[in-house]
Amino acid sequence: MSAAAKGVPSPKSHKSSSCERALNRECVCGCYSLLHQCDLLDAVLAPLPAVSNGHAVGDEIKNLYGAAFPNLLDPQSKTDVSPARRWVDWATPPGTRQSASQTEQRILDVTLHDVLVIAHGKQRSGKWLPLGNALRAKKDWRSVAGSIAAAMTSAQVLSPVQTRGYFWASMLAATITAADAAGTWPPTAQQIAAAAQAAPTGAPGTNDTANGEPVFARVVYPRAQMPSIIAEIGVPAAVDIAAQVIGSALATATALPSPEARFVVQAVGVTVSPDLWYHPAAV
Repeated sequence: MSAAAKGVPSPKSHKSSSCERALNRECVCGCYSLLHQCDLLDAVLAPLPAVSNGHAVGDEIKNLYGAAFPNLLDPQSKTDVSPARRWVDWATPPGTRQSASQTEQRILDVTLHDVLVIAHGKQRSGKWLPLGNALRAKKDWRSVAGSIAAAMTSAQVLSPVQTRGYFWASMLAATITAADAAGTWPPTAQQIAAAAQAAPTGAPGTNDTANGEPVFARVVYPRAQMPSIIAEIGVPAAVDIAAQVIGSALATATALPSPEARFVVQAVGVTVSPDLWYHPAAV
């Protein structure tokens, strides 16, 4: 995290500070997005008395995701946006493809900013952070990541670095879909795995089917015809590893009201995704 965010815990459980921030579409670490933005999530999910400097957390959220804007048509300076964006200060007029992309990115970034600020300022129990930690396998993420890598090797499936960092975020998104489909909370590991690997619906040949690839396997530019694929979603053993971790985390968090547990899953899922603009399933 940035040096300006004094009071925010420094990363101790992740070997790569660049991955911990995950400010690029292509995070090349080996954590599968398990610990992206781990320090920020720790601070956001912790009980308020445990946060030493709330202003620092808010400043860091703004530094990562940009500032709010009053009107989508107003010109925006690159000083107001996420440093991950290749922002052009409206060198092209509104209505062009470039300005449309920048507006879309800004909407997603600032929405995530607002979600985290609201969550951080909300009075809450001490149960959010333990669930957040369990959902990210924080204590044994290396073992979990190693098991996923072994599953990919065993299946003889290549895991491209361009998509690997989206895997865990997709699995958390699939968790919400699984719960909605089942009509119960929490969803089981089996339900989560099935949701993650479900074939898409839609007319043959349309972009919705994406050659039959599951929705949760897609990393795609919004106007692209075909997505890049998160290879891990296509390997049942890798999906089962993630689903078991997430399912077990939810099964042991029964003291937390279902709406709160659901929100923690959603907050962690959208935050660990390297870039929501490329990740429709997480949105």
